[in-house]
Amino acid sequence: MKKHQFIALLFGLALLAVFGAAWQLFLRAPSADVRPVTVQVEQGDGVKRVSGRLKETGLISNRFLFEAYARAAGAEAAFQPGAFALLPGTSYASLVDALTRPRVSELTVTVPEGYTLAQIGAVFEEAGLFSQDAWLAIVGDPAVDYRAETEARRPTEFSAEFSFLASKPAYVSLEGYLFPDTYRFLKGATPEEAVVKMLANFDRKLTPEMRAAIKASGRSVHEVVTLASIVEREVRTARDRPLIADLFWRRLGIGMALQADSTVNYLTGKKTPAVSNDDRAVNSSWNTYMYSGLPPGPISNPGAAALEGTVFPETNDAWYFLTNETGTVYYAETNDAHNRNKDLYLP
Repeated sequence: MKKHQFIALLFGLALLAVFGAAWQLFLRAPSADVRPVTVQVEQGDGVKRVSGRLKETGLISNRFLFEAYARAAGAEAAFQPGAFALLPGTSYASLVDALTRPRVSELTVTVPEGYTLAQIGAVFEEAGLFSQDAWLAIVGDPAVDYRAETEARRPTEFSAEFSFLASKPAYVSLEGYLFPDTYRFLKGATPEEAVVKMLANFDRKLTPEMRAAIKASGRSVHEVVTLASIVEREVRTARDRPLIADLFWRRLGIGMALQADSTVNYLTGKKTPAVSNDDRAVNSSWNTYMYSGLPPGPISNPGAAALEGTVFPETNDAWYFLTNETGTVYYAETNDAHNRNKDLYLP
C-alpha cells in the first residue's frame, strides 16, 4: 500500500471513529418499542460506578466514552441518587442529563410487605401516580385463572426481560413478583414503568444463593414465590417464617392440604385469623381448604424474610399451627394438640 493510500485509510478510520463517538454521545435515540431499564444510583456514586451499572444493563457499550463525556460536562460527581427508568438506545449525553438532573418532581411510594396487587394499585392511586384500574390492566386481575375466565385482564408479558418469570404460568397475574419496598417515581410515571422497577428489584433480591437453592430443591421459582406469599400472610416474624415454610413443604410432600386461612382471606378480602365454614366453601383453586397442593399463583407480594424462609426452611416436627390476633404462633405435632390450642388461644 502506498504512503498516501495508507494516510487516507488512517484519515478515514479516524473520521469513522469520530462519527461513531459523536453518534453514541449525541445522535442516537431509542426506538419506539423499547421498554425502560431500571438503574439504581446510590448516594455518593461517582462516574465509574454509574458507568459500570449502565454497561451491565446494556445502556452503554463504551464506559471510557461515557466517563470522558461526563467529566468534560462537569458531571463526574453530580449523579443523583434514586432508581431511574432509562430507555435503551438513549444517547450518552441524554443519559448523563437524566442521571444528574435534580429530581424535584419525584414521588416516594412505600409498598408494604404482603400487599396484594389490588392493594398496591390503591397505594399508587392514593399517591397520585395512576389509577388502580390502570395498574391492574398491566399486572392482571388477581385470583383469576385466565384459562377459565377469558374476560379477565391478562398481565403484560415481561419474561423476556426477567428470566425468573420463566416458570410463572401465563394464565395467572404478576401477583407475588412486585417486590415490596420504598420507591421513588417521577410524576407522570406509567404503570408499566412501575412494574419494571419493582420486577428489577425482585431480580436483585432473589440472590444467586437463593436461585441455586431453589434449583437444588427441584422446585420452580413460581412454586417458591407462591408458598412464600402464603407464609408472608400467615405469620409475622422472621423467626416463624422458615418454620412454617418447612411445615407447608412437608404437607405438600405427602399430599396433605395446606389449609391456609390466608388463601381464603385472599378470596374474601377479610383478615380473620380463623376463617368461617362459609368462607371455606368459596369455590376457587386458590382455596387451599378445598383443593390440595399449591394454588395456581401467589396470594400476596412477599418480602425478603418470607422469600428467604421459604427457600431455606427450618426443619421442625410440627404439622399444625395457629396464629392468634396478636400474631403469636402456636405449633402442634398432632391434630388433637392443635384442637386444644384452638380452645386455649382463639376467641
